[in-house]
Amino acid sequence: MKELEVEGQAPSPEHQFWRQAIREIRKDSVKTVEDAARQLIGLVTLLSGLYFHAITFGQAPQGYPDVKVLFVGPLALWVLCLLAASLVLFPRRFLLSPYDPDETERLIGQALTYKYRLLRVALGLLVISLGWLVVAAWVYLDIYVPS
Repeated sequence: MKELEVEGQAPSPEHQFWRQAIREIRKDSVKTVEDAARQLIGLVTLLSGLYFHAITFGQAPQGYPDVKVLFVGPLALWVLCLLAASLVLFPRRFLLSPYDPDETERLIGQALTYKYRLLRVALGLLVISLGWLVVAAWVYLDIYVPS
């Protein structure tokens, strides 16, 4: 086996510190994204429970059958939000090699990117549903009824 000659200088202590800090941040990021997804699931569950309760005991405006679809919209978006947030928590299967740390680091980065994108989708759906909820509240309170 040939010996490999490497030229250059050893990394400085500051460079080693920052490299280790970046690895720790990346490792903790997966846990942070998953915690945010858990909190989002709890929030959406609470919102949908309160909204369903309000719809059950309230009455939609009469004479506007198309408006009733307006009240189902937030629930449909919350279901999609729950799905996206739940997918953040599901584990993905990766074939990691202990002999190739660069490939392992790349795969972990891919997993983090995947989870982060799903979390952003879930948050986007939540924001859209809250806007839809405001419109539904306007219609419910007879502030604006489309004709």
